[in-house]
Amino acid sequence: MTPKSIVPTAIIPRAIVSKVIIPTAIVPKNRAPRINSKGQIEIAFNWIYILIAGAVILLFFVGIVVKQKTVSEQNLATEVVRLLDSIFIAASSADQSKIFLDTQGLKDYTLYFNCEGGVSEYGIKGQGLPLQNEIDPVFAPLEFNTRGLILWSLPYKFPYKVIDFLFLSPQGMKYLLLGSGVSNSLDDFKHNFISAAEDLNPNLRLEVVELNSVSDLNDLAVNSNELLRIVDFDGDIIIENSPIPSQFLNSEVSVVQFKTDGQNKAVYYYKKGKNGNWERLKNFDPVKPVPIVSLDEEDTAKYAAIFSGNDETYWCNMQKALVRLGLVNKVYSLKTEQIINYYEQDNLLEPAKIVNQCRFLLNAQGDQEVNVPSNNINSNNFNQNNFLPGNLNKDLGSIAGSISGCTELKQCADLIMAARRLNSADQLLPDYSCKNLFSS
Repeated sequence: MTPKSIVPTAIIPRAIVSKVIIPTAIVPKNRAPRINSKGQIEIAFNWIYILIAGAVILLFFVGIVVKQKTVSEQNLATEVVRLLDSIFIAASSADQSKIFLDTQGLKDYTLYFNCEGGVSEYGIKGQGLPLQNEIDPVFAPLEFNTRGLILWSLPYKFPYKVIDFLFLSPQGMKYLLLGSGVSNSLDDFKHNFISAAEDLNPNLRLEVVELNSVSDLNDLAVNSNELLRIVDFDGDIIIENSPIPSQFLNSEVSVVQFKTDGQNKAVYYYKKGKNGNWERLKNFDPVKPVPIVSLDEEDTAKYAAIFSGNDETYWCNMQKALVRLGLVNKVYSLKTEQIINYYEQDNLLEPAKIVNQCRFLLNAQGDQEVNVPSNNINSNNFNQNNFLPGNLNKDLGSIAGSISGCTELKQCADLIMAARRLNSADQLLPDYSCKNLFSS
């Protein structure tokens, strides 16, 4: 049998081409085509690598955008806090004033105030850099959200003006005044606070609720998450570890309690305990209450206790005032020396008896036979040891020497007594035709 000839297709008619037998030895019928698996794996790996690299690049740019947004928010928060600080300083310089600050733009942010070691720190929680202040006493709740702030400035005198205190009250915060205050000799102070809380401008008016007893407190309806400060004027209505009325458990409530410590006043602070009872704060001292360094006729330090977040921040800001007290006391000591030098001059126009009386009143020198004017309201106290004439210069020195004992050892009775003696002696000077030191 003659093998079939393979002829160039160019000379084979088209009809014959379809009948030409094509050899099949190249790909046997019983064998599947070979697949290049290595190439397919390399292609899949390349796609995975591309996807990962693309995701990394995308995340990088997203991170830049988010970081830039965060940095911008942090910088904005820092600038806002700086602006608030400028407003606080200006408000504290405005003697005996109330200012309303619209904080609508900050209503979704939490403002916080803290004070440790004589240094205040305040800012926006979790945003920006806080500001620190070692000079100005600012008394405020620890944390709050608010649409507006009441800034209230009052002068602190001991007995002369020392510095201005600034009180911050969030708009909507309620002050629950518990008890009459009679047992603590605080009834006048309570009425003065109620009167001062009123204002013709509703934005400057503090929300005050008078409660006479525990039953009034138990029957009071409050809203959830309401910011409340209970003020116990009697000093024994709120008891440590006693149960908190159930309606207060979902509110932001705290307590300041006034105590009588001999002739002086002191305060305790309470917060909600984890077990639903009142828990006394012991940051200042495990046992002792925080002393109120003020004279009975001056209420500024008591006001400060009401507006402070806790015992630690109250005492910390009071330490600032005591540091300032030492500086101002030096100024009045120099002024006293100038007045004494004046009365020690020769050829003064004043009669000799007045000159001697003034010398004695100022510095326990000169004629010690001082006649107390019959119309002097303090004449009964004039010859008592606590108010002996001639102690004015000495009492300035006593104040200077007692400040460290008050700030460091928390023993302020001597400081308060020296200030009372100084105040009484200075009030007597005009009755003897002497130059006043600081009384108006």
